[in-house]
Amino acid sequence: MEFKTHTRSFRNLRTLLLALVFAVAGIALNADVKVPAIFGDNMVIQLGRPVPVWGRAAPGEKVTVTFAGQTKTAVADAGGKWRVNLDPLHADPKPTPRELTIAGKSTLRFNNVLIGVVWLCSGQSNMEWTLQKSENGDAAIAESNHPNLRLFHVKKTWSDTPRDDVPLENAWAWAAAAPETTPKFSAVGYYFGRALLNAFKNNIPVGLINASWGGTRIEPWTSPAGFAAIPALAEINTRVQSVQPGTEANKTLTAQALDAQEAWLSAARAATAAGKVVAPPPEFPKALRPLSADMASRHQNPTVLYNAMIAPFVPFAIQGAIWYQGEANRADGALYYDKLNALIASWRAEFENPRLPLHIVQLAPYKYNDTVTLPKIWAAQERFARDDKHSGIAIINDIGNIQDIHPINKLTVGAPRPQQNLRHHPGEMRLAVAVGNPLRARLRRHHLWQHRQTLHARQRRARLV
Repeated sequence: MEFKTHTRSFRNLRTLLLALVFAVAGIALNADVKVPAIFGDNMVIQLGRPVPVWGRAAPGEKVTVTFAGQTKTAVADAGGKWRVNLDPLHADPKPTPRELTIAGKSTLRFNNVLIGVVWLCSGQSNMEWTLQKSENGDAAIAESNHPNLRLFHVKKTWSDTPRDDVPLENAWAWAAAAPETTPKFSAVGYYFGRALLNAFKNNIPVGLINASWGGTRIEPWTSPAGFAAIPALAEINTRVQSVQPGTEANKTLTAQALDAQEAWLSAARAATAAGKVVAPPPEFPKALRPLSADMASRHQNPTVLYNAMIAPFVPFAIQGAIWYQGEANRADGALYYDKLNALIASWRAEFENPRLPLHIVQLAPYKYNDTVTLPKIWAAQERFARDDKHSGIAIINDIGNIQDIHPINKLTVGAPRPQQNLRHHPGEMRLAVAVGNPLRARLRRHHLWQHRQTLHARQRRARLV
């Protein structure tokens, strides 16, 4: 009786498990079309570039995307992933709300969508610094009603592996700038977007994606592709490649670890059978441990912020990125130049745009513990802006508060004038926009000669101290 009872229980368990399997399979077969949270009501879609739209559906399901007179179709692969690319879009003569439709077995409709330019705002605390905490913030918030300036705020989080969807800081995803939505948004980002909107005479909508975290280093924001591109960062790249699934380094290390475990298991069984002491198992290789295990502050390890706060909306079409960071890396000196190059190399690869600009903000003057680290970081930042023909730098060494690492004058940083924030080095910036017919706005050349002289003088004085 006891054996029959166990047999009956096993059959019942097997029936239950099979029912669960079929239920899960049924859910997969009837899965609704899904897209990351970066797609939503009130969003801005980038003009002038192919526009990827992607998501998940049931394997083999046909998905149709319709927007601005275009219709594109795709079929979900075996893993349920699908993607289409909309053709490059022209801006409307006047901002015109449109509907983005994504249809499969279910239909998603996103309303009040505008065609314009989209910028990523990233970095550490001076980028994260909110409008409500900034100088004259209350007045700026009261006057922040800009329907054609749209804001998207990424929640602070980290991950050892790339995530599929982006966490939201607010209950809403995209929202128009207004006194209700701007207080906790990046002040530098807001002022930058407002300056662009004014430069466009409010005819070209602007979308801002705020993905910033105070105190963070540059390495966590960089994808593996960036480290692989820079020889000076070979040590970081080796560590990243060792733990990244699918790489040759990871395959080799994993195979070696498995062989060692299997050899130990065989020896342990033999020892047990012979009545001998079993030796301890081999230690799990440090190279295969998650990157987050390397430092106590887990969100400071390479790639982990990219994985959680950038990767979920890659390859969303964007015009470029603004970057205010460096305090946490000030001890790097000249190596910070290589890390900036790794960052933009990674973002250009992930956003599928080899000309993606990275406009950086020079670190503000501050009374650090020595007189050398800040000039070295300034030199690295200037060198990057000079060498990368698609990027630029906002010079702010004449403002700030040397007693406060977080100067509250964010207006001067974010929007001294669009010409300075959007220039190329060398040469001049041409920002292509379309208003009916293509219109090119030439932004003036701004050289760094005077800044270089100031920097060199400070470096000479530092060497004499």
